[in-house]
Amino acid sequence: MWPKTKNSISEEYTLKELTPEGDAQPSFVNLTHFKAKTVENNLVLLCKELTKNGCFELVYDSLLETYMYDVARKKEALYLLNLHLSGLEEADYSAHMPIIKNILKIYTDEPLNDLSEALDSSEQSVEQIQENVLIIHLITDGIGRISHLLKHDFQKLLLKTLYLVLEKAGSGHPLIRTSGLMTIQTLTISCGYKDITDLVNENFDFLSYHVQMRLNKAQDKNGALNVLSVVLKHCGSDAFLPMKGIVDEVLLESCDRYKEKHSTAYLRVFKMIIDSLRRWFTVEIQHPVVKSRKEKELDQEPFKVTGIERCDDFSDEAFEGKTAEEMYREDEERRRSEQQQPSEDEEPAPEEQKRPSAPLHVTLTAQILKRSLHFLSSKDRARKLLVLKILETGMELLRDWDDELLPVVYQTSLPLLQRFKEEKDPLVLQFSMRLLNAMARLSKDFIRRTVLTEVLPKLKIILEMASHCSYLKDKGAAYRYSQDYKLQREILCSIVPILYNVDADGADISGTMHCIRVYLSNKQPQELQAATVDFIKMMAKFDGKPIKNDMDALLINTATEYQAKVERLRRFLEDNAFCCSQI
Repeated sequence: MWPKTKNSISEEYTLKELTPEGDAQPSFVNLTHFKAKTVENNLVLLCKELTKNGCFELVYDSLLETYMYDVARKKEALYLLNLHLSGLEEADYSAHMPIIKNILKIYTDEPLNDLSEALDSSEQSVEQIQENVLIIHLITDGIGRISHLLKHDFQKLLLKTLYLVLEKAGSGHPLIRTSGLMTIQTLTISCGYKDITDLVNENFDFLSYHVQMRLNKAQDKNGALNVLSVVLKHCGSDAFLPMKGIVDEVLLESCDRYKEKHSTAYLRVFKMIIDSLRRWFTVEIQHPVVKSRKEKELDQEPFKVTGIERCDDFSDEAFEGKTAEEMYREDEERRRSEQQQPSEDEEPAPEEQKRPSAPLHVTLTAQILKRSLHFLSSKDRARKLLVLKILETGMELLRDWDDELLPVVYQTSLPLLQRFKEEKDPLVLQFSMRLLNAMARLSKDFIRRTVLTEVLPKLKIILEMASHCSYLKDKGAAYRYSQDYKLQREILCSIVPILYNVDADGADISGTMHCIRVYLSNKQPQELQAATVDFIKMMAKFDGKPIKNDMDALLINTATEYQAKVERLRRFLEDNAFCCSQI
């Protein structure tokens, strides 16, 4: 017997959501020497008949001896033992409870339950790892069969197996994950829970305790992370307060420089928590509707801050030569001085009018993001990408709380600028662009100077150099599958909302337009052409004057490969009167 899969690679990854019947035998385990399905069916019937006719103890002794002393036939012994367990369903299993409990102990004590060792490619051959995967599946399936046999009586044994099975269900290996998920479904049905969420919620204290203990003490933390991923996926917002204890412990552990080797594991916990918080509190991305510059000014006018007249000058010239850090410190000093010296004409604000404190999930998110920032400069590429994703996802939770959001944005700006210097790593640049887009959308012109003076020039250089690489690269070109091409597409798609949200002036829009207009060529990939057209249309709605001037220049001096797109854009702009209405 040998593990064979009938599923393609793409199909295997969709197995994650399977919810099979309680005692279903997964289809990827087949006999090696017998291809006909009837042989396997007859073998199942034979095992059931032997069990029904009082041979279970005899067969158990023989299979146990094979399992313990014959390594080459270990998987066959497990396979047959599972089939005989299914046969007990039609017999009185109460007389065999000591044997059943012993089988369960054998399954839970199996050394291969430690997935880090079972899948360690540095110590084992591919063939050995494949055999380990099959044994892990058979053990996990056997636990499910026992629960299906005992029904509600298995509730007494649930805590001995639940953590182990959840660890398999959260594994990154598709076949092990499938086995774990199928068995979890069987446990849920057998013990009388409504669904997996109900199972997790009822046993949450037990699971959270063991996850926290293993995160603190275990050398390999992947098992605890596997369990945590399944728990967070299936638990509701009621689990937030108990889960906060795990986060607080991980935040503390991550500050220990002697445990730096576990930093990636800690960051994975942060990522899971952030994703769960967004799901629990239904936080979705809110994309702003593009308006003209004049409309934006009118919208902001009713929200003019009182006392602004005390500040002498807020023009760009007043801040010329100042860094974002200097401006931020000045704002903080001004705010502190205003708090210490209230105006004589102002009455103290009533207690009920004070600004409310941020909710607990917001302050926790801010702590996670600030801690994650310490790893953004890591030399570990995977760790760096994980931090960028955590920051991008987590900032959305802070959007309604400026006192929490703006300090995080401010602290992120400098290390993020360093990531834009990694021109040789397009994937890091892609993740950095997504984070910058989120920061611009949430903090608006708070990062205006950083974007326009530090980041935008680098982006224009990247786009200009990359335009030569994408030229004449049609759908069949290998370049279209490269990270460099994906970076081009990411920049062209993200640069519009970034410039709009930071309220870029006409000169910056015109400079960007001058750089990207080469992508209007019909020799460029269609996706890049479409992104450039979207840029022109949306920027024309925001500020038509620089777009009109550039379009006029293109009409006068343009090559044949640009003419079709330029003419269509010109007609579109005239029909919608974007340019003329804002000049």
